[in-house]
Amino acid sequence: MLGLLLLTVAASAVLATPVVYDGRVPSSFPEANLDSSAGPFLTVVKGRESATHYSSVLGHTKRPTPLWNESSVPTEQVISVRIDNTSVFFPGGNNPQFGFRRTELLAQAGKGGPAALLPDIKDGAAPSAKCAFIQSPGPLLDHSLNVLFSAPSSPRSWHNFAVLVDWGNLTLKVYYSKDGVPLTAVTGTIPNLSVSPGGPGKGEFHFGILRLPLVDLNDSPSDQGDVVHHGIQEGSTEALFYSGVFVEKVTEGVSTGYGKTIQPWTSALSLMNLLLRMHLHMTMLPSGHESERSPQ
Repeated sequence: MLGLLLLTVAASAVLATPVVYDGRVPSSFPEANLDSSAGPFLTVVKGRESATHYSSVLGHTKRPTPLWNESSVPTEQVISVRIDNTSVFFPGGNNPQFGFRRTELLAQAGKGGPAALLPDIKDGAAPSAKCAFIQSPGPLLDHSLNVLFSAPSSPRSWHNFAVLVDWGNLTLKVYYSKDGVPLTAVTGTIPNLSVSPGGPGKGEFHFGILRLPLVDLNDSPSDQGDVVHHGIQEGSTEALFYSGVFVEKVTEGVSTGYGKTIQPWTSALSLMNLLLRMHLHMTMLPSGHESERSPQ
């Protein structure tokens, strides 16, 4: 089981490329701003409790990834995002999503650009948990949910990820490293043809935790396919630690850490190609579990 999962993502203190959306948390950012959806985040995708019940900033009690924080005193804070069994989102129209457990931070309106989907965390028979994705009319990855890249979740190690998104040619490319090692490409250019071209496919950038349910065999076939509203959820608490979430243009290269860049292409890319960069630290801690049927 996933247990209590702590995951971290970090952004750049020194970047050589233009930043389109900066989601890192400044050292001066007060936690109370999460309750008021102060920039750079909207904090409305959560359960009925306050935003600070589900998310918090950690000051300098936890260090972000070294790739973007060479100073002995980092300029950003790590932010934690949690789900528990109260994490049922009620979107407009009073249509509660009882199948999901979700807490997400959204790029503040007007301050971001399109980004990409990344990790899908799985552990055996446990439900899957998505921690960063596009919410749009169609999936960014293809409908077969092909795995682009995977890495073992070694405890207390930074897992640095970046995804290069070519919105013109509908392709993706993945970069990865561990701890303080600079990012390198771990895939070639991968077609992403199921995404809608142009503006409709870009959607909104969310990061946090969205936990999918287990199928309830007592449900009807149609309800079993409706994972938003039906299914079985465990009663466990899970948390992810993030720092340094940002989106950058790559017209001047892909930032790989320590102020360095590499050229990501062999042919010209659109000026609006963006890089979603996420630097992930994962720590597994024990937690009790109690499976529960989603409320009906």
